[in-house]
Parts: sequence; structure tokens; C-alpha cells
Amino acid sequence: MKKLFYLTIFILFSCNSAQNDTPIHTETAANHITRSGQNTTVEKHQKAWKGQLGSEINVLLHYQKYENLVVGQIIYLDTKEHKPIPIIGTVEEGENYRILEFDHKGNITGIISGVPSAEIFKANWFSPKTGKEYSMNMSKLDSIIPEKNIEANLDKLAGEYAYQYGTAGYQGHVKVQHLEPDQITIQGYSVTSEPARNIAEMEIKASPTQKDILHTVPEAENCQFRIRFFKDFVYISNTKTQCTGAFGHNATLEGIYYKTQ
Repeated sequence: MKKLFYLTIFILFSCNSAQNDTPIHTETAANHITRSGQNTTVEKHQKAWKGQLGSEINVLLHYQKYENLVVGQIIYLDTKEHKPIPIIGTVEEGENYRILEFDHKGNITGIISGVPSAEIFKANWFSPKTGKEYSMNMSKLDSIIPEKNIEANLDKLAGEYAYQYGTAGYQGHVKVQHLEPDQITIQGYSVTSEPARNIAEMEIKASPTQKDILHTVPEAENCQFRIRFFKDFVYISNTKTQCTGAFGHNATLEGIYYKTQ
């Protein structure tokens, strides 16, 4: 009953703040199963955790997995607004979760890293802006939050996407334009952290029906990226990593870029 109480609180706060924030807006995703000639809808639910950041800050975290991606929201329960903050991350080697909090401008306000177990999620939380770090200890809740459709809308690929790890850290930008009816242009760059701002750049033309693109860097056939569009972000990952000489030192296009416009 206590777990359901907290999730009821979450849903009420999400509805009240929907006009003032920019969470990931999606429709319910469900599997349709046929039994005895009748269609029955089985709804998948997100994983949800409640606990503390540090010793005093209460948080509610919920997400769903899609391949190696994690997409959801975090709510700081001690704040007056209880505003849901978008989170997007990856599941890396050893089932280690690396989850990023994004504001509406693409700034990364927190990084959560840890390995969840069946009932407990112990993690570290780090602020790229302040350099502060806290432990997170969360317990699993019985989730009633439905999974969302995060697939990209092909009519809305155009726009600007960004990420920034604080003013001195890594940052990147992707701009998508419909220049012709049957073609889009994707321009992007990423720079390393201060003091040496080395850069990686790309400019690609693609079909507007493509939301999963392989890009081989010109004159560097062993340097290749996969560009995947989703409803609220672009995820660029390495498929071939021999990029020495293709970009500036330590520069890479790899990353999660949040849609800002």
C-alpha cells in the first residue's frame, strides 16, 4: 500500500506540472495477445525506484529499457514543484547504468551511475556543474507507470539537439533541416572539455524516412557512427572506433543529444 501511495503521488504531480515542463511526451506502448479469438492488451510497465540522494534528498526514479538505452524521468520529492526531469542513459558493460538528467536546453544537470539489482539500486550521483557527488540508495517500487512509445516521428525530425556537461565540459550540437522534400541535412559537432577545445564534426544528407543511419567519416573508413533518432533525442554511438586523425584529440560525435527546438 505504501508503494502504491508514492506512485499515486507521482502521477498527481506529473499531471499538475505537465503544462510547465517538457517531459518526454509519448503514447502508451502495449503488446497485443490473442487468446481464444479475443484481443487482450497486456501493458508493460516501467521500473520505478524510490530512495535518497545523499542523506536528506528524497527521489523517485522511473524508466524503461530499449535495447541498450534507458529512458524515463526523475522527481525530487522535496521540491515544491515536484517537476519531472527527463533522464536518458545507456546500459554499459557489466550492466552498469549511466543515466543523464537533462534540462530543456540540453544541459546535463546530473549523472547517475550504478548497477541495479532485483530490489535495490545503489548508485552515485554527480553534478557536472558543481562537481558535487552523492550516493543514491533506492528500493524498488511496484510500478503502475506504463511504458511509453519513444520512436521518432518522421514528420518531426527537424530541429536542434544538444548536450553540455557544464560550461567547461564536453558539449555537442546537432541540427536537422528539411532542405528538399526527399532529403534532410544533418549537421553536427562536439568539442572536448577546456582548456583545449578539440572538435569532431559531421555533415550528412539522408532520406527523411531514415531514423537509423550509419555514417562513415570521409577518408577514414574505420571511423563509423550509428545515428538513431528518437522522439526527444538523438543517440550517436561508435560502430568503428579507429578515428585517429579524423577528429581533434579525444573528440568524438558519440553521445546523447536532447531535442531543444
